[in-house]
Amino acid sequence: MHQPTCEERINDAMRSRLQDLETLWKQYCLAEDGDERDRKIADEIGIFEEYGLNWDVIPYRNKHNEIRYYVQFQISTGGPGEEIRWYLGWLKAGNNYALMVIGTTFVYLDWFDMAEQRIPGEYIWLTDDIFNWYSETYDIYTVLENKLEQFREEERMNT
Repeated sequence: MHQPTCEERINDAMRSRLQDLETLWKQYCLAEDGDERDRKIADEIGIFEEYGLNWDVIPYRNKHNEIRYYVQFQISTGGPGEEIRWYLGWLKAGNNYALMVIGTTFVYLDWFDMAEQRIPGEYIWLTDDIFNWYSETYDIYTVLENKLEQFREEERMNT
C-alpha cells in the first residue's frame, strides 16, 4: 500500500492550518478591539494565543557559510509535524540595518520525509500580521542576539 509522501500531502495540510489560523487571528483581532470572541470557534479550535506548540528563532549556515535565521512557529510535532517559517534578512538603510522577512513557508514533516512550500499569496497578509505580532510580543532583536550567542558557543564546542 502506497503511503503518501509529504510532498503529496502538504497542500491539504497547509490550507487547513492557514484556514484555522485565519479564523483564530480574526477572533484575536476582535477581542483586541473589545468585541466578544465566538465561543463555538474557541471550543472547536481554540484561541490564537494558545494555538501551536512553540515559537523559536533558528540560526543556520547557508551555502555560503553565512549565518542566517528563520523564525519557526511549530504547530504540531510527531507524525506529521507542521510549522511556518519566516526567513529573515537585513535591509541596509544608510548606516542602519532593519530586519525583514525575505520568505515565508509552510513545512510538513513526517518520519524521514519533509516538504516545504511558500505561503500562497492570499495568506501573506495573515502570516505578515502574525510575524509582526510575534516580533512585538517577544522583542525579536533580543531573541536574535541571544540565539546568535548560543549558536556561536555551540559551534565553538563542536570544533
